[in-house]
Amino acid sequence: MRWTFILVYVITSALFIFAFRVLPRGNIRRTFLVMLLMLASYKFYDIAGSAITPLWFRHLPVYLGEVVFYFFIVLYGKKYIELETTPKQKSWHQGSAVHLSTLLVIPAVYSHQLTLFGYMTEQGLPHILTLPLFILFVALLRLRFGLYESRYSVPLNWFIAAAGAWIMIHISEFLLESQKISPGLAVHNEYFELAWYSLGVILFWVGLVSFRKINHAHSS
Repeated sequence: MRWTFILVYVITSALFIFAFRVLPRGNIRRTFLVMLLMLASYKFYDIAGSAITPLWFRHLPVYLGEVVFYFFIVLYGKKYIELETTPKQKSWHQGSAVHLSTLLVIPAVYSHQLTLFGYMTEQGLPHILTLPLFILFVALLRLRFGLYESRYSVPLNWFIAAAGAWIMIHISEFLLESQKISPGLAVHNEYFELAWYSLGVILFWVGLVSFRKINHAHSS
């Protein structure tokens, strides 16, 4: 629907501009904005009519966006939560994220050729795969930083919740469109997805406001 595209475009643009103004210059702001565009890209694909684009390729920006989200949290945690990590920990975590994102390219390239990947695609694997990746990265971040002991972890919790809300878009598609658990609800799935997307935008916005307040109080 055209009004849906306009709404998503407006709220995403507003969030992008707000994040650009609130976050400090440098890698933290760059990774956040790239993450935002990657995670949001699927919704624009979906609204614009994505039947001609293979399902795995439509999800690749989302998978990569989750990897960038991981690096954003790492950069944020190192700068504001002030916990030290050893070179070994840094190498293992970052290397794992990059290697995992590389592996995700394989089904996108060969899903149209391999019967198994074709079957998994029909069953909605590209949708549901977003969830374990998200859980994995959040678990790694908890292990790395013990995030929830600093005042700067408050906005971080909002960011994680916001990313989780956007992941729910894909879970909704998996359940209602791929698994067809409720044909009646599947008809209205576009509105469910829009609700999850809007919730994610709100949570990201709250996180940015929280960060601005804490950062302003710290610098005063």
